[in-house]
Amino acid sequence: EGIFEFYSDGFYIDKLKNPELINWKNIKSIIAYKKDLLTTDLIVAEIFTDEKVYNVNEETPGWFYFVDQINKTLNIKDKNWNINITQPAFATNLTLIYDSENRTLEELAKEK
Repeated sequence: EGIFEFYSDGFYIDKLKNPELINWKNIKSIIAYKKDLLTTDLIVAEIFTDEKVYNVNEETPGWFYFVDQINKTLNIKDKNWNINITQPAFATNLTLIYDSENRTLEELAKEK
């Protein structure tokens, strides 16, 4: 589980450092992309709520558990998003993983 703690109503990214429960019903969108770190890429997920944006990445302890839990709980359509985002290498591959209002990435970008 790494630094994550999951419950039926939400989850903590790091309960000791930041004791904020991210409630499932408060998640508006999740966007993932790759950061170019020159010799490698880093997959990042941004979780948007009304109040805050939370960032986790593939180096966060428990990343694969996080991916599994959001895929199941939020009923993510593309369960392989974390694999599909890796190609092509060094491209950002901005991907909308989840949106509570079923908006597209383009519609979401217009609102931000």
